Parts: sequence; structure tokens; C-alpha cells
Amino acid sequence: TLIVKDDGSAGQAVSRFFLLPLWRRLGWDQWDSSYPYNWDPPWYYQELLKFVRKHQLEGLKPDLWKPKTIHKLIRAKDLMESIPGLPAATSETVWKNVASSRLTNGHKDLAWMAIHEAMPLRTFMHARGLCNTRYCPRCPFQEETPLHLFWQCPFAQALEKELTDIIPWSILKHTAVLYGLFHGTHAIKAIQEAWRLMNCFKDALWLARKRLVMNWERMSVQDCRRLTLSLFRDYSIMDGPDADEEED
Repeated sequence: TLIVKDDGSAGQAVSRFFLLPLWRRLGWDQWDSSYPYNWDPPWYYQELLKFVRKHQLEGLKPDLWKPKTIHKLIRAKDLMESIPGLPAATSETVWKNVASSRLTNGHKDLAWMAIHEAMPLRTFMHARGLCNTRYCPRCPFQEETPLHLFWQCPFAQALEKELTDIIPWSILKHTAVLYGLFHGTHAIKAIQEAWRLMNCFKDALWLARKRLVMNWERMSVQDCRRLTLSLFRDYSIMDGPDADEEED
């Protein structure tokens, strides 16, 4: 803790002995300098000083040093990473979609890796000398990127057509699959459910790709459709029967 009350206990005296130099350097001299203190505090107190300076917390009052308050202050200073080809406002919407509480952690990770093109696909691995080819295992001479895997590949397009009875083809674009950006005006809940479905769709394609490359097992389009719907059904189970009432 950074806040030490002078109650005369041995523990408080030891904390005061080591912390007072740090308080003085930060302009937090709340104690009488007549107290004994150590000019050479242990390394972990030095790391604390580096943390305060790194995040520019010198002017923060001692009574505000609470975990939740510090976390909010640091998060408020975070810089949003821009997405190539998208304006800043749209990028912010995309990152909110990726971090949505209505997605499972696995789908958040998958969406994040797809946007950053950090999935272990052949293009990614070939650039790092981990693969002999950068081409899609299904499409000769087509580089295997997240956009290709989830949108341009004929296998992905076949699966998209199988899902048109659930989500309209008119709003099923690559921006919807990768970013959760749907054309037209829709209710918030409908967008959230469609974004969930898109991540189930990507999850099924990713599993089919891994089985093809690693185990030489071919999943059919119908297999992927069933897996997509099964994953989407898991969200309904996760929400519980009272989800609609809570939304209202």
C-alpha cells in the first residue's frame, strides 16, 4: 500500500522507513522528515517509482490510490490502434466489437488475431520462415490471409450461402465477417447476435482449416454449417432463459 497511517505499529514504521524517500521525490511529503528513513529503498519500491512516472501519476492525491481508480486513469490514457483503411471512429467501433462482453474469450482472441493478421496462416508463417509456401491449401496460387480464409476462399463462400437462411445475404460482407460492421440500420441486439454468428462462422472455418492442414481431414460445408449453428446455440445457453427479459 502507498498510504500508511501513523498508528505506531511496527509494520507501519517499516513501510514509512522505506516509502518516505519515494514520497519526497514525487512531492508527496506527507510525513514529518524527522522520522528515520532509508535513502536506498529496495528494488521493488524503485519499480513502484518507475510505474508512477511512466503513467504520469505524480499529481495524484494519496487518498485516490485505489486499484480501480488507478486502472481507470491508465485506461483513459490508452491510445487506440488504428485499422488500415478505416477511419478513427470506425476503428473504435471495431475494437469495441472485438472486446464485446457478449463474445466468448476464444472468439475475442480469434477476432483480434484476424484483424491484426496474426493468425498462424501460411502467409504469416512463410514470412517468418516457418512454412515453405504462402498459398491456401484449397486454392492454388492464392495467398492464405485472414481475408482469404474467411471471405474469398470458395469454401468460405459456400458456407456463407448455407447461412443465408439465418442472416440476409445483403448484409453479409467482408466488413461484417472481420469487423462486425453491418450495412444498413439494425437494432443493437440484432447486430450483437449477427456478430456472434460471424465469429461462430470464423471459428468453424478455422477448425476446418486446421484439420485439413494438420490431420489431412476434410470437413464438408454441411459439417461446418452444423458446427457454426452448434457454437451459436451455445451462446443461447450461455445467456440463459432470462436474457430477453434482462435486455428489456
